[in-house]
Amino acid sequence: MQDVHTQYHQTRPWLLLASGKTYTSSAMPQKANPGIIQNTRAKASDVVASAQASLWRAHNVTPGMIDYKNTWSPGSAKTFVQRVEMLQQLADVLDSLRIDPARALDELESEWTTSMELAETLQRTHAIPFRSGWATTLRRTWWCMPRSATSGPRTFRTPKPCASTAKRAKNTTQRTSACR
Repeated sequence: MQDVHTQYHQTRPWLLLASGKTYTSSAMPQKANPGIIQNTRAKASDVVASAQASLWRAHNVTPGMIDYKNTWSPGSAKTFVQRVEMLQQLADVLDSLRIDPARALDELESEWTTSMELAETLQRTHAIPFRSGWATTLRRTWWCMPRSATSGPRTFRTPKPCASTAKRAKNTTQRTSACR
């Protein structure tokens, strides 16, 4: 929820809320505040705080003293009620999310968005250590940056793996298979 809320701070967010799920800013009438997201995050904080209070009470009771079951009194049952409300609000947020395809493509082609995902994919699918995959990703990004600044937007496409990466992945797979 925090990530969706943070990207909503951009001047051109690519994840949008359906009409009627935002409210107009009093200071900036052109701005649509994501009230439904803010309320869901506030409710999530209430749930965490309420659950934490119950845990601290149970944790700090010496055996034989106050009965820990009082933690589950009607006053503490609000944690469950708040959790249900939070999940309902989350469902409402997810149902009202809309994607601006043109803006999402702009974000994707900004080169920075996919760097981490590419490194994680190289690690997950080809057993390439994350640091090596990240270094490869950074080199590609740094190589592309000056070219994209002068040549305008490019179409996003999946890069072909270089020969050394494919060879290393094959060797890693063979070593992994031998260990089983």
